[in-house]
Formats: sequence, structure tokens, C-alpha cells
Amino acid sequence: GLRAKDHGTPDFDQMLKDHAHYVATLRETGAEIIELPALDEFPDAVFVEDDALCLKNCAILMRPGAVSRMGEVAMIAPAIRAQYDDISEITGPGFIEGGDILTTSREILIGKSARTDAAGVEELRAIV
Repeated sequence: GLRAKDHGTPDFDQMLKDHAHYVATLRETGAEIIELPALDEFPDAVFVEDDALCLKNCAILMRPGAVSRMGEVAMIAPAIRAQYDDISEITGPGFIEGGDILTTSREILIGKSARTDAAGVEELRAIV
């Protein structure tokens, strides 16, 4: 992967141990953890926050701006649908990714980027 400083080859076994510890710690706090299967064809799918905006009472499936990520939403959609009754989708032509969105208790703040354009922002605005 890309990194600012090369510290050598990552230790995959250690990463798996660290992840297991992280999940266990979250569970100890009472958090519900939903683990999804790995998507080898979509290596960026670990960033699930990009594929769906999950709010208190609804979820909106995003439309990623990177061609390499477009198939991720269809793969995560069943897990989102299992958690929410009210689901909308960004259908285009614009693009928007959840990583460009910040929510507060009363606002949804959206940053435009190479992966979130004005049309995507407007479509989300019309939904919420």
C-alpha cells in the first residue's frame, strides 16, 4: 500500500491479531459488530463509510467517484438493508462518497473532492 515512510513489509499476521483485538475491545464496550466478508476484487472496501451514509433512521447508498470502487455498493447493500427499513440510493449522474461527509446532531456537512461532485451533493440534498 501507499505510505509516507517505508517501514518495511507489513506483518499480515500481526495485522490480523491487531484487528481481532480491536474488534474484541469494541465488543467489550457493548458495541454491536457486523463483520462482512472480504472483497478481494475491491481492496478499498474496508472503508465502508464511503459506500453508505448511515443516519439514525435511514441509510443512503452512495455512488463512489472512483471507477475501481463502483461495485462495492452492491456488495455492501444487503448488510445495510438488513439494518434499515428506510434506504435511498444515489443514482447519478453525480458522485458522492461517505468519506467526504461529516454529520452532527443537526447537520450534514459535505466536502466536494475528486470523488464527490456538485451533482452528487445535490442528489443527497434532495434525499435528506
